[in-house]
Amino acid sequence: MSTTEQRISCGPRTIPEAEIYAALARSAQAAVQALSREQLDEGGAPCLETISRGQERLLTPRPYLSALTYRCLDFFDPSSIWGEASSFSWLREPLRNHLIAEVARIRWNLRQSLARQRGPGTGWRLYGRAGLAEIDPGTTAAATLVLVGSRPGAPHRPLDRELLSLLREFARPFEMGSQKPPDWIAAAEITGALTICDRRNLLLESRLRNHLEKSGTIQPSPLSLPEIQTVTNLWRKAALPGLDAIAEWLIPELLSRQDESGRFGTPHETALALNSLLDLGDSGPHLARAAIALLRDQKQSGLWLSEVNSPGDPVSSMLTCALCFSAIARGTHIVDWGEI
Repeated sequence: MSTTEQRISCGPRTIPEAEIYAALARSAQAAVQALSREQLDEGGAPCLETISRGQERLLTPRPYLSALTYRCLDFFDPSSIWGEASSFSWLREPLRNHLIAEVARIRWNLRQSLARQRGPGTGWRLYGRAGLAEIDPGTTAAATLVLVGSRPGAPHRPLDRELLSLLREFARPFEMGSQKPPDWIAAAEITGALTICDRRNLLLESRLRNHLEKSGTIQPSPLSLPEIQTVTNLWRKAALPGLDAIAEWLIPELLSRQDESGRFGTPHETALALNSLLDLGDSGPHLARAAIALLRDQKQSGLWLSEVNSPGDPVSSMLTCALCFSAIARGTHIVDWGEI
């Protein structure tokens, strides 16, 4: 049976497989075009966050959002040490080369923006170089991974001494067990950056395992989707052993949150969950249902609704778009569309 004759059952109707791939290609192209427009609208590169100051609502650069957006696009950039060539092999020429070039340009802009936002000889503040706050540990760690993971043919770029020393200083209190980190995601970002840049795999593995064990037995609420995505993303990038073991725990936890439509909440949250499942090496019809849900939720502009159900979770239109694009494109060659 030819590709154009193969048909996929999807809800009340049957969709030709060729139609699915055409829809995926249109979605990818629209998402990349939207990311390019968002960069132009936001002054060239930085991801902006809306903050309230009295009666005013201000847009301000948020380096952490830029770093997360950059990380979401790792898979689609051949210059990334974490690129996944299979993620775009299903696209036909010349669209494939065009999208790869566009993603590389978007990531270059983000990288340049992060370099500009760094203080001289220091790390990154929560709201960029102009902010009055102290250096933010989680933002600094996330931005560090941007700077080290972009040279082809090498494991990573060498870190300058000041930045490496700063990360070690951030890690020291909770590394020695003398202090519980107030923000576990920030702590994971720090230990992840040290693991990947300084080859300290056991440190990250012990921190992530410890958090998983405590989350399953002590915390009154389950892991948040951003926490799960932090775990799976850093675990995969650090190439830590034991992924099967945490997959046995996390995959059922994730699937318990999927509804009948295939969604895990908002598009942002569905993309977080789908990326996490892909990091864990999962497969099955639930992946296809989540990807189809994201395709249906994409706006004509190429963007997705950038909202979350958990107040305080970092989000921007660029980050949500990059997350959704990543989830759909990464899953395309893995998903068995015939299982829908």
